[in-house]
Amino acid sequence: MFKKLDITHHIPLLLTGAIRYGEGDHDSFERLLDSLISFCFRYFTIGNRTVADLEKQIGLMSKYLRNPLPLEDISENDEEVKTIQNLQDVIDYMCRLTPDLTFVNNFELFSTRNNTLGFYILNELEKQKRSGVRPLNHGPNQHIEHIMPKRPSKAQNRMNEWSSVRNSEDYNEFKYRVGNLLIIERELNQRAKNYDFSTKKEVYEESGLYYPSEIINLDEWDFQSIEKRQKQMAQDALQVCNYSE
Repeated sequence: MFKKLDITHHIPLLLTGAIRYGEGDHDSFERLLDSLISFCFRYFTIGNRTVADLEKQIGLMSKYLRNPLPLEDISENDEEVKTIQNLQDVIDYMCRLTPDLTFVNNFELFSTRNNTLGFYILNELEKQKRSGVRPLNHGPNQHIEHIMPKRPSKAQNRMNEWSSVRNSEDYNEFKYRVGNLLIIERELNQRAKNYDFSTKKEVYEESGLYYPSEIINLDEWDFQSIEKRQKQMAQDALQVCNYSE
């Protein structure tokens, strides 16, 4: 999971959790693990914080969960992280570092050129949308589809395709927005290629996944369509990427 998020700096807190909860308290360890995944995703991946920021916060949480300060040594002027005494305190601290509104605002503007990361995000949302129908792992049978293609055709007889957006200076930014991405079956991805939206919709109709079946109900696909879809995806992500209670 952390590999898919391109994160390696979670290990100190995970090790602390294994030491403190690994023997006989598996529920607490699982709760820490789930919360840590959400924190790294919200704080680092979507929040666009630096590696140094993430290392610092993980290190501090690990330090005070492993060796909490005696309550009598904590003053009201101390940093909040120093007040950590238990797992719930850690999770509360994570919540305050990554408030829902900030996460939603960041997600609404998120873009990625990393197909592994894009697949992870869409896979989690697909699972939430359609229980019991899960995409396969990213690989030969499932591909990332860019609805607005990365490279529209330059063939003379296809220059009318994506004509409302292809010459815009915003095109290169919007084509990588997560709101422009789908998980789709390999064979369908190969057929959709970089064709116009009406042709792509005919292909998407054959998909067994949630988001392609949603897209086919739209009449057009432009920057505003991407923004609108991504706003809804941000709300969906809030339901998926939350903290264990």
